[in-house]
Amino acid sequence: MEIENKFPISKNLNVFIIPSWYPSTNDVVSGIFVKEQVSAISNLFPNVACYVSCWGQQSGHLSLRNLRQTKNAFLWRIVNFKSKICYHSNNLIEIFSPSLSWSCELPFGGHNSILSVNRRNLNDLIKSGVKIDLIHAHVVYPAGVVASILSKEFDIPYVITEHLGPTRLPKMFFSDGKFVKLIYDTYKNARRIIVVSEFLNKELSKFEITNTLVIPNLVNELNFFPQSKKSDRFIFFTLCVIGEGKGIDLLLYSIQKFIVNFRNVEFWIGGEGARLTYYKDLARNLGISHYIKWLGKVERDDAARYFQDCNVFVLPSSYETFGVVFAEAIACGKPIISTKCGGPESIVTKNNGLLVELNNITQLCNAMEFMMKNIDKYSSDEIRNDFIQRFSRKAVVEKIVGVYLSNVNFKN
Repeated sequence: MEIENKFPISKNLNVFIIPSWYPSTNDVVSGIFVKEQVSAISNLFPNVACYVSCWGQQSGHLSLRNLRQTKNAFLWRIVNFKSKICYHSNNLIEIFSPSLSWSCELPFGGHNSILSVNRRNLNDLIKSGVKIDLIHAHVVYPAGVVASILSKEFDIPYVITEHLGPTRLPKMFFSDGKFVKLIYDTYKNARRIIVVSEFLNKELSKFEITNTLVIPNLVNELNFFPQSKKSDRFIFFTLCVIGEGKGIDLLLYSIQKFIVNFRNVEFWIGGEGARLTYYKDLARNLGISHYIKWLGKVERDDAARYFQDCNVFVLPSSYETFGVVFAEAIACGKPIISTKCGGPESIVTKNNGLLVELNNITQLCNAMEFMMKNIDKYSSDEIRNDFIQRFSRKAVVEKIVGVYLSNVNFKN
């Protein structure tokens, strides 16, 4: 499918991209939203060259709190000892220089090791004759801090896409209720800060960070699309990391209440995580196990099928800065149920779903009941069209490239 560019580019634009997380052979999901965004940019704008700087990201991270992770990181580093360049296309290149990184809690830790490898990747590019016009960092720490330092050293402007809320940053980055100088200056010196939701924009404004622009995460509409399938049972689908904050316990208690009046229903819960065994035990204790299908790990390529096969997507999280699974659901034309937890409030509309209060079992149960009784009132085509306008590759990437062009000073 060919898409005309809204912002035609007369000169090649070279962007050095620093992702705080990025998919690897050990973890193909972490940072997938960055990889999909970069892929969309390179695909829809052939004159934009994306150079993604990789060092192993989470695969080589050492931690005092997780000795198993540290052991795996050392083993990973032994196996991965060579630098390499991966050409996905002539304008999407991943530069991989393996390196261990370690927590701020350890001596000489923090962003220093990450800075070193990104400096090397950038320097190698420049030496090879590539003129980098802009640095794009994903998340203020560590990528944003690294970008701010490299920006000064190489005289290259930088922008940040922020995916995390301030409450998700380590406590050491705050002093007297404000950002420490390192974080504050990194935000302030960026040419632009892209935030993935209006909720996150408001969160940052509380810390006097105002140079922001809301651009949501994208979902590839070629991979996630409506597909009709009839089932004898009404299916609610949930997909997340099974841990604290995703509201799985709230969902289970709501299911117990819900099935008193509705029996011809099934709940699919996909994902892995530290709380999976606990929630399975809770479901058994509540007497609802036979209504639940635990899907376990859902591969990226299989996720769309579950969205397509369900009737409604539901996830009662306690906090989301965006919530890409909700965008994936509406890409497949499915209505959604979410809590008022931040990011989803910018996704859910009266035409595509329902919002309920946090930790409210009765409201969640009522929302599921409403969906089951009124599912025919939701138009799959209308939900899909709304998604295309707001979260498709074209809708999002045009805005990102617009930020690139407005923050680069081309020199003839």
